Amino acid sequence: MIADTLEHLRHYGIPVEGLEEAMAWMQEKAPSRLEPGRYFLGETGAVAILASGLTVPAETEDWEAHRRFADLQVVLSGEEVMGFAPLSEMTPKGEYSAEEDCILLEGTGNFMLVRAGGFAFFSPHDAHKAMLSTSRGPAPVRKVVFKLPWKG
Repeated sequence: MIADTLEHLRHYGIPVEGLEEAMAWMQEKAPSRLEPGRYFLGETGAVAILASGLTVPAETEDWEAHRRFADLQVVLSGEEVMGFAPLSEMTPKGEYSAEEDCILLEGTGNFMLVRAGGFAFFSPHDAHKAMLSTSRGPAPVRKVVFKLPWKG
C-alpha cells in the first residue's frame, strides 16, 4: 500500500501496466467535468472508474482484494477514509470471483484519511476498503479508481 499526493506518484516504481495512460487521462480528460462511469484507457486493459457519492460508515463496507488488477484510488474532491491491511491477515468471506476480480474478506486493519489531490495504491497483496466516512459523518466525495493490470 502506498499513500501520497498525486504530484509524487511518479517517484514510486509501481509494477503495473497502464499507469502512464492513467496519468495522461487525468490531464487530458479533466475528470472533474466527466460523468461518473467506466472509461477504458487503451491497449493495456487499464480502466478508470469515475465515482461520486456519499461516504459511509466503515462497518457497512467489506474488506476486498484483487488478483489481476491493482487499485490506484485518487480523491478528486472531498475527503474519505480508506482502510488497508495485509491480505495475509484476512479471512475470506467467500470464493474469489474471477469475473469481478474480487474476493471479500473479514478482519481488521488500519485506516487513513485521504483528501482531494491524494491517492492510495493497493496491490493484490493488500486488503482494502474505501469511501468511508470520517468521524464527522457522511460527506460527498468524487474520486477515480484506476484498475491497473498487475505485473508484480
